[in-house]
Amino acid sequence: MSLPTPSEVVSLYHERSEAMGRRAGVMREVGHWYDGDVVIPLAEMDETEKPAIANLLAQGVDQFAIRIASRMPDLSFYTSLQANEKANERARKARLAVLAWWDMNGLSLKFARSARHYVAYGSTAFMIRSVGPGHFDRRKMPYWECVSPLNIFPAPTTSPDDVEPADVIILRQQNLAWLRQRYPAQASQIYRGKNAKPDTIFDLLEYNCSEGTVLVLAGQKRGQYDRGSFEEGTTSAELLEQFENRAGICLAVHAGRITLGRLQGQFDQLLGMFMTQAQLQAYALIGVRRTIFPEQWVVSHPQAPGEARIVAYADGKQGDIGEIANGTMLTVTPQISQMVGQEIDRMERNTRVGAQLPSEVGGEAGTNIRTAKRGSEVMGSAMDPNIGEAQNIYSTLFEAADERAIAVSKSEWGSKMTSFYIPKDGKQVDDGDFMPNDVFASDFHTVKFSMPGVDSAGIPIELGQRLQTKLMSLQTARECDPLVEDGEAEGVKIDVEGLEAALIGGLAAQVQQGTIDPHEIALIARLRNKNPGMNLSEVVEMAQKEIQKAQAKLQQAQPGTPPTQPGMAQLPPTAGTTPAGPPGGAPAPTLDQIMQSLRTPATQSAPEKALAGTGPPPPGAGLAPIASPVAS
Repeated sequence: MSLPTPSEVVSLYHERSEAMGRRAGVMREVGHWYDGDVVIPLAEMDETEKPAIANLLAQGVDQFAIRIASRMPDLSFYTSLQANEKANERARKARLAVLAWWDMNGLSLKFARSARHYVAYGSTAFMIRSVGPGHFDRRKMPYWECVSPLNIFPAPTTSPDDVEPADVIILRQQNLAWLRQRYPAQASQIYRGKNAKPDTIFDLLEYNCSEGTVLVLAGQKRGQYDRGSFEEGTTSAELLEQFENRAGICLAVHAGRITLGRLQGQFDQLLGMFMTQAQLQAYALIGVRRTIFPEQWVVSHPQAPGEARIVAYADGKQGDIGEIANGTMLTVTPQISQMVGQEIDRMERNTRVGAQLPSEVGGEAGTNIRTAKRGSEVMGSAMDPNIGEAQNIYSTLFEAADERAIAVSKSEWGSKMTSFYIPKDGKQVDDGDFMPNDVFASDFHTVKFSMPGVDSAGIPIELGQRLQTKLMSLQTARECDPLVEDGEAEGVKIDVEGLEAALIGGLAAQVQQGTIDPHEIALIARLRNKNPGMNLSEVVEMAQKEIQKAQAKLQQAQPGTPPTQPGMAQLPPTAGTTPAGPPGGAPAPTLDQIMQSLRTPATQSAPEKALAGTGPPPPGAGLAPIASPVAS
């Protein structure tokens, strides 16, 4: 398969543009409503009015898109059960590499823009490139570009669920001044029209397939007898650039909503409701204006000799009194129909039902909804199914885009070491973390949203309920939480924090028991403040080494002292061991002796002194106990 010529690219673009004509018109109309650029024609008044109604279309597009892109999916590179440690490490690095690409591309923001395209236009597209969009971005990595559905023309596919077209044409536009600066030879040959100016806009068509990329400049439209001249240009298509596609696959992915037949956005069928509601609101507004300035008529008297006429006009500000001859003045105030407001409210209700936009989306509570739980249930039943379906579609789209990013990375920098995170100047700060050819042995992976359709705010509640009922492991919960980017790394952090907490508790217990010198704790605290980036375990090991060095110097200075184990004091004896007795070989005191020693004889009461043998017996001591009375 060879690359098409510039004229073939232009011809293919016109064919696909004509096939998309009706759909493109609806998409542009939805865009006008979203931007608030729609004008309401009012033929009766010979004037135009901007819509003065709630823009539920813009609200619906934003609310659905924000919820779809409220969290990023997770991805996994699988290995077989018999895989060795090296294969598992390769899969882990491949996952981290793709996550780093997502992060450096700002894919969360591009996902939000793409979600708006999906909801409003009914389709969305991404293009993977090996060159960054900005002049200062020189990182050697794949780049994601969110392409507007109005500017991409993919090749038809046999299945509507296929997101990988064989080739695409992307439309871009530049003015004549830009073309003369970048491509002066092609700009002088292209047909520019009879009245071309530096700001005249021309179409740039980028054709991409598995073989390569062709950038073509299309000329202006010609009339039936326009042949062109040297001043106007003669050709209708000029080749600007052409290069090979080393990845060997079309670098664009394109997905659409699931419908019965033709592709359509979520609000396409509501445009008539919006227009009708806007017209009713405009008529109501004009009626209110008429009531502010009522109509005045001069009425002739039936028996008057002549017609009624105004002799002098009244001016209240100047104190002038008006005068009418042969008639009277009649003021007519138009009455606004009450049905207009009812019809406007009815159209809004129909729009909300058709667009699946409950009033809770706009910050209002529906009728007879008095609890937050009931409000969330109503909003969830209306919006969650569409959100879940969109996220499942995006899972397939992201998988296809990742495969192209892996192909670009291997074809461009396959045998070069690269890092997970690279600054924009392209200069790596270390020797690199992975080599694309080694890490990406296969591009097979999965991209999934945890709990599709569930809002990001409700996922922690769902996870907590499943953890309490023992239906889910902690590791699975970490992978499903949208705030946890790497569940495995997060588990390691939690384990380390638990061990450090145990270490702090052990040190505190030894301080209370007197087995550690307070100066050693002070040394640990000083080293912790001095090295804030180190873990507590590393600080303790550093303090241990310093104490060992100090003890070694002390033993060298006093050679007669018996050798001891250098370092901090040993841990206290564990349960089950025999504690060491006091010096001199004396037996260890019993618990009763310890308790008696805590109280001095001066603070003992008379019974306690008698028991201890240090005082006279208490009164009545030694007497026989009084017999208890016997029941008669």
